[in-house]
Amino acid sequence: MKDLKKLKKGKYIIHENEACVIKNLQFLNNQNNPVIKLELEGLFSGKHYSSHILTHENIQEADLARKCGTIISKKNNKIEIMDITTFETFEANISPELLEKAKEGDNITFVHSKDTARILEVRK
Repeated sequence: MKDLKKLKKGKYIIHENEACVIKNLQFLNNQNNPVIKLELEGLFSGKHYSSHILTHENIQEADLARKCGTIISKKNNKIEIMDITTFETFEANISPELLEKAKEGDNITFVHSKDTARILEVRK
């Protein structure tokens, strides 16, 4: 559990059973109880969430590790990647902006959770 007062933009938390990245947070003074307004984006679904949470509540951190990999092939909106440390291969989701830049053989940074992977950046 993470204390909400220590949250920062760009960190990953669990919201509605999904790993989400904090896109924006704002501290609001609500008469007796300070509130944090969170704007989140689902890491794997792309859904946008907005939530108001009391500052004394705890929230679950997403246990995600950034990993390095290589693009093996491109198929429509999915990319097949290989983890360069374990040599596992699997399909990953990618944003349309990164899809345009991505080419076979490029190195990438990705996160992997359960059966889903998401490419965060393409490195040339």
